[in-house]
Amino acid sequence: MAIDEQHEWQAKHNAKLLAEPILGPKDTAYPDWVITVAFYKALHLVDMTLAAHGIIDIGHHDQRKEYIRKHLRGSFGNYQALEELSRKARYHATKPTCDDIEDALELLQRIEQAV
Repeated sequence: MAIDEQHEWQAKHNAKLLAEPILGPKDTAYPDWVITVAFYKALHLVDMTLAAHGIIDIGHHDQRKEYIRKHLRGSFGNYQALEELSRKARYHATKPTCDDIEDALELLQRIEQAV
């Protein structure tokens, strides 16, 4: 399987998880995971798009953001904002709000449309 196909598969896999009732944005007991899965879906969509441009050796998040700046300019702000929401959800000891979830899903939708 080509690297872009691997990223496409993972993005679709993450989309299926986001569609599970347990991660429904309004009623979920796991808002941190909704945001985290949304971010990783976006990451794989970005990586899939970059791979289609021949960029397959991405070593870390900062390098990925540099490639986004260069090749997917319209997605950079949305990606960076979603990454920040994900970091807060994963590493801060505060429960994300329903607004945080809605923001994350809106950012993901913008990234999906751009790539």
